Amino acid sequence: MNKQLIFVSLALSVSTAFWACSGGPDLLFTPDGSCNDLLEIDPGGVPRLEVSRSRIDFQYQFVATTSFPRAVTVTNTGANTMTIERVLTNCEQFILIDPAPLPAILQPAAETSFSISFEPQEAVEADPEAPPSVTGQLLVYFEGIAEPLVVMLTGTGVAEEHIVNQDPLAVDFGTVQVGETSPRVAILIWNGGTGTETISSVSTVPPFRVFGFSGETELQPATAFEIEVQFAPDTVGDFQQVVIIELNVPGFQVFVGLQLRGIAN
Repeated sequence: MNKQLIFVSLALSVSTAFWACSGGPDLLFTPDGSCNDLLEIDPGGVPRLEVSRSRIDFQYQFVATTSFPRAVTVTNTGANTMTIERVLTNCEQFILIDPAPLPAILQPAAETSFSISFEPQEAVEADPEAPPSVTGQLLVYFEGIAEPLVVMLTGTGVAEEHIVNQDPLAVDFGTVQVGETSPRVAILIWNGGTGTETISSVSTVPPFRVFGFSGETELQPATAFEIEVQFAPDTVGDFQQVVIIELNVPGFQVFVGLQLRGIAN
């Protein structure tokens, strides 16, 4: 049996089912709703708001299929109530999933989430060194604030049948004292292809640890599962390792590598 070691670069995208009916400034869209035309926004962002991530990378997705949805959480960190007036994307290949009725009130310390999927319309050759083939933005408009809260959306459509993505692609635990343990970091693994993938093993070596995998797991298209990794050094040093995620693919043993680093002193 052949063996292949791959490091998969992934991207997360959203499609347009919602923006078409929600309107928005004309400058947000090209006439045909095409992608890769980005709105230039003040990098200062929206005051009194915190977003869980500034970018969603859907990585690779089989063309004309819908990806596993990814979520973005927005928190009101100020002392005043804020009103969400509109939520939309500026690319028809990024889809807002089951948006809540608007306008919506966001009380102080309250949060709300938006789920997005990626549905690529064209396939390109999978190349980890190439930039994502599709880019767009999630735009959240608030009452009384001219510029929206923006989350960058990226993804790549491909024609490969077997696609397994992971987010993040690497974890740097920073510096941890010998004899102590770092907080656990969650790793999302999802199927961007068209067939069921079987994950047969997930492993790493000390001083890193993996949690959340109890045995052979089937991953249907557009579904995901989560593992956690941790750094637990018992000697001083600069450590670099990988988490090996082994997939059973007919004719191959495919490995997805998650890069880990930690410094112990």
